[in-house]
Amino acid sequence: MTLSSPELLQHCRTSDDRYAEFADIEPIATVLLATVDLHVCIAISSGRDVHSIPTLTVYHVVGRSISMAQVDTKSVLLSEAEALIRTMGYAAFSYADLSERVGIRKASIHHHFPTKEDLGTAVIDTYLERFVAELDALASRSVSPKRKLLAYGDFFATSLQDGQMPLCGALAADAAYLPNSMQQRVKKFFELHLIWLEKVVAAAIAAGEIEGGQSAKGCALLLLSTLQGASVVAWALKDPSLVKPAYRQALERLTT
Repeated sequence: MTLSSPELLQHCRTSDDRYAEFADIEPIATVLLATVDLHVCIAISSGRDVHSIPTLTVYHVVGRSISMAQVDTKSVLLSEAEALIRTMGYAAFSYADLSERVGIRKASIHHHFPTKEDLGTAVIDTYLERFVAELDALASRSVSPKRKLLAYGDFFATSLQDGQMPLCGALAADAAYLPNSMQQRVKKFFELHLIWLEKVVAAAIAAGEIEGGQSAKGCALLLLSTLQGASVVAWALKDPSLVKPAYRQALERLTT
């Protein structure tokens, strides 16, 4: 049962087109061979013929490993694309930039995301899922509404680290260049911010932490606008420390 690493990978490619993109990562075949060798050793130690190893066992290992590699590659592409959008802007980066950062061919990127729009929408959807989970976790904390608003500002300010703008701000700046599918997602992004803020501000008004008689919706818009504006200034000046003081001052003006 002799099979070299490149031969195994080539067999995978020709037997299932899911594996065609892996021309750049032949080391995965070495890992697969090690797994096959383990099954061979087990067969020999138990007195079985090595040819009795079920073919499906080998292909199950191969398929699972390839699928894991596909998931990991896609996750890396999404993460690096998000970083490029937040540092360069959506309109400015290309698949060539992403290829250089990730270390795979542009053709492999197109395998996961045929168009830049596909990639952009996937970046937003992935970020939105993570963002909503973080907002839900913050909303469920057993602290006062004002403390939640302060934590929200801190969370927002943290996203400016490493020279990156918040994703929603970076995309909004490129709104004129975004395809419609991405424009709709950016709109949803800001709506989620405002809905969450309005709900927490309303709770703060009810708790007497924010002066009564004010519109919760208006206060939410003021707080989000302060954060977005301060983020742009902080990014331009390369000083993320500007965001928290600006936001906290705006919040204090609303409190009793």
